[in-house]
Amino acid sequence: MLDYKNFLDKQGEFEASADSKHEASGALIYWVFLLAGALISAGASYYIGHKGLAGNPFYERFIGSANAALLVVLVLDGTFLALVWGMGTFLKTTQQRALAGRALVVCKLVLCLNILAAFLLIQGASVLPIVSTYTVYGSPIVISASLWLWSSLYGHRRSGQMMATALDTQARRADSWRAQYLADQQRNRAAYDLAQNSPAMMALRNEAAKRKAIADVASEFGLTLAEAEQVYVAAERDKMTNRPALPTVQPTDKPVVSWRGGQPVGNGLDRWSDDAIPKV
Repeated sequence: MLDYKNFLDKQGEFEASADSKHEASGALIYWVFLLAGALISAGASYYIGHKGLAGNPFYERFIGSANAALLVVLVLDGTFLALVWGMGTFLKTTQQRALAGRALVVCKLVLCLNILAAFLLIQGASVLPIVSTYTVYGSPIVISASLWLWSSLYGHRRSGQMMATALDTQARRADSWRAQYLADQQRNRAAYDLAQNSPAMMALRNEAAKRKAIADVASEFGLTLAEAEQVYVAAERDKMTNRPALPTVQPTDKPVVSWRGGQPVGNGLDRWSDDAIPKV
């Protein structure tokens, strides 16, 4: 069985292999079908836009119905493709992605309605009045909705940048406070260790141990603290009195002889006679 480190290494190899072998071909397949569908919907959007804007004097005079229909195609189909691309790239904040996801659903619905309406109108089939109304008012609504969508997405981008800046500032402040806290803890620890090793602290610990021993004696034998303290003091006094004395060396009458450099040496108490000293 592989351990966790080997598992992470294998997982990294699989991900790198998947990115290098299949990402390019997968993206190509995605965009081939997306562009094919976008071209079909662009034709339907152009037909619907041209038919709906052809009788409008404003567009006929200032833009032209054909140019206005191209703008509708650019706004609608361009928004669809841009949202699809943005969901995988530049739309990163939560607010942007939520708004873009809802807008993408609306774009898909409108494109499908354009394809259906254009098919019915081109075939000359009898259509409901709602289809004619949609043809006339759909293009202005699409243009207005695109203005609202992209301005909102840009505004959410700015708010996302501000939020990221605020989070970065908070993280830096937290790091500064953490470093200061660790420095304070180290100083407090050093002061504590210094106090712990001082004679005054040793005396306090001894006094605390003494009080604890007196309290234990009082609790165990049913004595008061004063009586237990008397017992403790008496025990200390007896301990000091009955301490065995250090052995002392008693001088003996028999001289202790040692030799140093061939000469006899006394024990410091007796002197050697001149006759006992060997002649050289």
